[in-house]
Amino acid sequence: MRDRSGQGLSHDQPHRVLSLKVWYSRVADWTALEAFTNLQTLEVAGYDHSNLEPVSSLSHLRELRLLHFPNVSSLSPLANLSALEDLALASQPSFDASGKYLNVASLSPLAQLPKLRQLRIFGVRASDRSLHALSRMVSLSTIHIGRGFAVSEYAALRSALPAAVCHFPEASRG
Repeated sequence: MRDRSGQGLSHDQPHRVLSLKVWYSRVADWTALEAFTNLQTLEVAGYDHSNLEPVSSLSHLRELRLLHFPNVSSLSPLANLSALEDLALASQPSFDASGKYLNVASLSPLAQLPKLRQLRIFGVRASDRSLHALSRMVSLSTIHIGRGFAVSEYAALRSALPAAVCHFPEASRG
């Protein structure tokens, strides 16, 4: 869905929409997402809202991909997504090349996602610089985490989740 008008997200029958992509649209009112009650897959590039509250009510969401969300500082609303199985959080590719990161307070809200199996984090860094909260996520089968954390953080996560396939930066392989 592309809405360059800034009018917001709209659909005649939002309850029938199962998958939605919103790429670099000037959405004035992200709370319109709440009408998409049966949404299972959401991909947003260029999320310019200040928080993730509009996403938190999507109880059927199984896949969420957020690419570039520079105004968000807390991942706490994601903890409400109990059906979520696949999560990708990333900055713009240009951030990676320049060593910039999207900064969030903590990754700990992700530990409250009981069904999460796949996690991808690129160009996003927690202000506490810790991956420890993820070590309790025994449901994870595949983890991809880019640069931004100490080598010891990657090693501890790999050790805590031996059954998970972990893809970390080369330097973390020790």
